[in-house]
Amino acid sequence: MFIGTILVVILIIFSYNYIQYQTNQRTVLKYNQAFLQFNKNNIYGTDITSVINKAVNTNEQNKIQKDDSGEYISNEENSIKIYIAFEEEGTIYPMEKVYKKSMQEFTKLFGGVKFNCVNVKYHKNGKVSEMYFQAISY
Repeated sequence: MFIGTILVVILIIFSYNYIQYQTNQRTVLKYNQAFLQFNKNNIYGTDITSVINKAVNTNEQNKIQKDDSGEYISNEENSIKIYIAFEEEGTIYPMEKVYKKSMQEFTKLFGGVKFNCVNVKYHKNGKVSEMYFQAISY
């Protein structure tokens, strides 16, 4: 009887841990889907606008801190950064600079420009932490 009780308790503990693991995996998958839909080639500047808005909203909802220059500081858990590069300039722009200038202005200037997602980085928990986009046509 005692051994049976111990086995039931062990089974309950393993079941609980498995359910927690599955729940966490679903949460990470849902979080990532919002961003990884942009992880492709030949997306337009209007899509870049959308992913930047999602990243800013996510960082604000998660209360991600900013540094002195107004850029979000990675918290190694649920922060996200978007970077944009223009080949001719060789400069990589963080999303905060684009967002601060004006998303409408960015869309007006680069809405029809094609971009490729060239790199995606992840936090240790599996959530997207950084995405890098490269302009491929003007």
